Amino acid sequence: MFSKEFFEIIDVNRNEGISLEEVSVPHIALGLSSDTSFMKMVLRSINPSKFATEKDFDTENITLKEFTNLFKKDAISEKNTEALRRLALKKRKSDEQDESDVTIRELL
Repeated sequence: MFSKEFFEIIDVNRNEGISLEEVSVPHIALGLSSDTSFMKMVLRSINPSKFATEKDFDTENITLKEFTNLFKKDAISEKNTEALRRLALKKRKSDEQDESDVTIRELL
């Protein structure tokens, strides 16, 4: 499943949850947003009670289930999914070449 594989790639600290920063880095690097404000809006739409205040973005992480919801079918999600799929393929190729610990920022 693409979303699970990508979740694991961007979960930099391997805590089985993705912070606002971790989920925003690929979107900003790919030009899908200019800062974290877009992802805050997306996260609030997915789980309004969990991300109700600004402080929540510092203390709460995105679960795999919530992350998977980001990829439901619509025009914006299709563009997002395609860009992220290409990123995951780059990461996989770099892993196959046995490069040392490539970061998302390096891939972009």
